[in-house]
Amino acid sequence: MSPGRKGISGYRGVHWNKYNKKWAVSIWINGKNTHLGYFKDKEEARDVYNAKEKEVYGDLTYFRVLQRKKPRNNTSGYKGVYAVPYSWKYQARIIINNTHIYLGLFNTKEEAHAAYCEAGLKYCTEQLNL
Repeated sequence: MSPGRKGISGYRGVHWNKYNKKWAVSIWINGKNTHLGYFKDKEEARDVYNAKEKEVYGDLTYFRVLQRKKPRNNTSGYKGVYAVPYSWKYQARIIINNTHIYLGLFNTKEEAHAAYCEAGLKYCTEQLNL
């Protein structure tokens, strides 16, 4: 049951605890990291995280995708937009429900950012049935 690579679960809030040899779940609430427990199965751990996130943030859970900060190593200046080495193009991708969604390659970072914003709006409104 041990993960293949450095404890990466593929799910937000779920990581491998090498001492307990189980999947650990934690979530940030009001600036504090709250531990939710240990689980043998990473899918069960994911479900616990998602349930707590829904309990704490309600329907606004899906809008948290757009509120995440851009990584420190982001050189494009836009969240969800990455320069593709040696191609002079920009890739756009978004994470929805812990799944990376590739949005395409674009000639400018502004076009890639527009695609990211459009996808964020589309996925958020679908989830909220607006």
